[in-house]
Amino acid sequence: MHPRHAGTPQTKPVTPAVLAVLAALASAPAPGAEAPAVTPPRLVPLWIASGLPVPESVLWDPGRQVFYVSCIGGQPTGKDGDGTIARLSAQGEVLARGWARGMDAPKGMGLVGGTLWVTDIDRLHAIDTASGRIVKTVPAPGAEFLNDIAVGPGGEVYVSDMTTGRIHVLRGDALPVLADLSGLKGSNGMLMQAGALLVGTATGIARVDVGSGRAEIAVPVEGFGMIDGLRAYGQGAYLVSNWAGRTQLVRPGGPATPLLDTTAQKIRAADLEYVEATRTLLIPTFTDNRVVAYRLEP
Repeated sequence: MHPRHAGTPQTKPVTPAVLAVLAALASAPAPGAEAPAVTPPRLVPLWIASGLPVPESVLWDPGRQVFYVSCIGGQPTGKDGDGTIARLSAQGEVLARGWARGMDAPKGMGLVGGTLWVTDIDRLHAIDTASGRIVKTVPAPGAEFLNDIAVGPGGEVYVSDMTTGRIHVLRGDALPVLADLSGLKGSNGMLMQAGALLVGTATGIARVDVGSGRAEIAVPVEGFGMIDGLRAYGQGAYLVSNWAGRTQLVRPGGPATPLLDTTAQKIRAADLEYVEATRTLLIPTFTDNRVVAYRLEP
């Protein structure tokens, strides 16, 4: 059980002892993993933001130079009204834990101009980034566990449902189904890359044709489980996280490269964020109530 309120939000400097533990975890390969085919980047601990009630996803806003953190607060499917969005500075200071309120269990996020779109079980919220107010809510009939968001080049909003395996697309005030990935064992983390919609599943990274809804596995990822976080890394590589606590670097046609494994400590690795300009990787730890930031050194 996690505390409902984990104390005053704060950013903790990383002490030498914590640095040693994090560095050891970052360098430890996953049990049974084969040797990496490429030299993995080195994870350098930067900061830890704590006091966040069940952080599930992190999103960088380059215009405002802040991170948004979706905080479930209670249970992932609990309609209890205690979900919030927190805001962190670029240096990890918790600016506001309850910057946006009025949600149940917020998870994936996506930015379209000055609007932050957020999934919330079976509905989608639009939040004004200037005020933190919810300005619109779109229900998704038939949805069970809306999870991540990807934004298309024209501002299109795509939403995954981990339970049904469906991909929804926002059209006006409706969220019709675009694709069904249940045959690929679900849909979770999402990424729009060069006009292609990529979706993390339990069998790998799928590519979805946004015109027809056809889907196929583009990057098989074996023995990893459901891909929660999905971000591009360099040319042709992807950072992926698994809720159990594993973070890896994967490439088409090659084995996965383990980066971090905190499963033994029962520290989760939910929907990660990666800021390419600063090489910053952020991992929300779910019931551990923290966001941990690393710099990826080549």
